[in-house]
Amino acid sequence: MERTIKLIFVSLMVSVMGFVSCSKDSGVEVKLNSQGGDIGITNARIWTGNSKDPYKSSMTVRDGVIVAMDAENPTGRVIDAGGRLIVPGFWDGHTHPQTPYVLTSPGAPTLFQAENIQQVQDILREYIEAHPEDIYPRLFGWMDGVFEGDDQPTRDLLDEIVSDKPCYLVHSSGHKHWTNTKALELAEILESDPPDLAAGTIVRDEQGLATGYLIETELASTHGILLRSVKKQQPLTFEYQVQLQQKILEEYAQWGVTGVWTKDGDLDITRIYQQILLEDNLPVRVILDHLYTPYSEDDDIVKFAKRANEIAGNHVYDGFLRADGIKIILDLPYHLWMHEPYDNNGVPDTGHPLEDMDEVRRQIFEADINGLMVNVLTMGDRAVTEALNVLEEVAVLNPPRTRRHTVEHAEWIRESDLSRFSELGVVVVMNYMASY
Repeated sequence: MERTIKLIFVSLMVSVMGFVSCSKDSGVEVKLNSQGGDIGITNARIWTGNSKDPYKSSMTVRDGVIVAMDAENPTGRVIDAGGRLIVPGFWDGHTHPQTPYVLTSPGAPTLFQAENIQQVQDILREYIEAHPEDIYPRLFGWMDGVFEGDDQPTRDLLDEIVSDKPCYLVHSSGHKHWTNTKALELAEILESDPPDLAAGTIVRDEQGLATGYLIETELASTHGILLRSVKKQQPLTFEYQVQLQQKILEEYAQWGVTGVWTKDGDLDITRIYQQILLEDNLPVRVILDHLYTPYSEDDDIVKFAKRANEIAGNHVYDGFLRADGIKIILDLPYHLWMHEPYDNNGVPDTGHPLEDMDEVRRQIFEADINGLMVNVLTMGDRAVTEALNVLEEVAVLNPPRTRRHTVEHAEWIRESDLSRFSELGVVVVMNYMASY
């Protein structure tokens, strides 16, 4: 008979928070984030990672730190693990936990299974009919294959289903949007582009009206032309967002993820995480990146640093929530910045940065001097080179301090740049994004 082993995930380096959040059936009621007191875990099979001494039977955690293994009498609140296996928790180093309720309507179906336009419309129609209370329907996951040949999304196709309230559908990549007319009107982009469109494209017809197809106008789930229109409608209260965010984070914990590094956020998002923490309900450790984009306010970097210091100074919850990161976008998938020309939809191109490099340099220098950890999003190899150039300048021209800046995605890297990461003390975070 097969043996089934139930795993309990623990962040062995710093906390048993993963254990607490994954063991609701233990009958022990433990608040997640309060500092103080000991937690003792007994009757367990704790994997140490040491091949010479692979397992321990008990451990004691004090103020979120493992202080003893195999203690004869674990102190504090004692949890009987029932012989289950405890292993280190996983960390998700690149995630967007806000997306499920910001870019999409909470509880809305996805569109991944749709194979043609008719199926997309059917899914949308069924959702609209079942949820008349949704004042701004937003669905996620349509793919390019639902269109034939060179056909593109149009607002007319969505107006057939819903024309009396704004609605948009997010591409599976998150980088393209398909909207109805009401959404374009609410965003005030039906007839003309907004002044801060940055590098995004609002596709227009021969009369200059938006067709309903938008590319790179939304930056993560924090800033964007359509996201501003969602906020105008205010379909989500602060209290509701706190509830939704907590439920999403609890999903991570249930699968053994005990820490996450989010890659988009703003001051409002930080407030949501702070509230969950203050309520003693943060189920995973969180590092927050604030996202700085062309849609940001000029003084946002200083505000981000102030918020980070406020959180760091609250030692009651030390180690559970950090907001000292800032994400600065250098280029994006549909105009990735390369040293050599490439075929960009049939046109030779080398791409370009999202903003002028002098502005990007200003952002990085200001973030660094304010003590923030800079996370530069790069796609093309030229973007990687330029990011490293600026980070090298920062280390020379700004006052000395401990730095742990990162270059994110880094899908294309010139061989001559490989050694520069270690030389400059810059972390390279490689994950696939550029092609969809």
